[in-house]
Amino acid sequence: MNATSAVRTTTYKTKDIENPNGRGIHAVLNVKSITTGIFEIQNIVVDATGGTYTLSYGGNTTSAIAFNADPATVESALRGLASIGNPNVSVITGNPSGMDVTFLGPLGGVNVAQITADASGLTGGGQAVNITTKTQGAPGASVTFSAAGKDPASDNYYSLLSSNPINGPGVYVLKIYPGISTVNGPSTWAISDVLPSLFQLVVTHSNNFNVDYTIGFHILP
Repeated sequence: MNATSAVRTTTYKTKDIENPNGRGIHAVLNVKSITTGIFEIQNIVVDATGGTYTLSYGGNTTSAIAFNADPATVESALRGLASIGNPNVSVITGNPSGMDVTFLGPLGGVNVAQITADASGLTGGGQAVNITTKTQGAPGASVTFSAAGKDPASDNYYSLLSSNPINGPGVYVLKIYPGISTVNGPSTWAISDVLPSLFQLVVTHSNNFNVDYTIGFHILP
């Protein structure tokens, strides 16, 4: 096993690796740490002493919610929206006030749209629902691990195999050799191909975040 490492690199390419007998290749990416996405948090404060309000997101609107509904009730109402779904938000008591809505799952790590409210059914107090963004969502790093063969006639590289986007720590493997069915993730990818005498391994990651990893390879006997 030969290995090298890189940190905070947009694209890393190994030098040409010799494979003169065209043997099978196992390439391994060990992601030790990776910057994950930031989950958006929006704060809802109801200023009223009676009545009801509704919340809307992505073109869908909840049924009427009591002015003094607890976080669990608001969470259930938001999860019931087709544009959010279950369990893609979490609602807890806000700090210092109101309720904090955290976007999760496919809505996590995304700068999501603002929840809006219709306060026309409220009575007393300010008869208002104030919604603010406490923490704006943002994506984390996304890594792609690939192997490229070198065409001896043109010296150009061509893609042999590439991983799906990788968003978390773990060990990820590319397998390139004849006589195996194609496998596509979640942590191992495999393909049959004419094996090159020269190849290189490439790691590319987005968003310019810290990614700490090592890569290695093994040429099969």
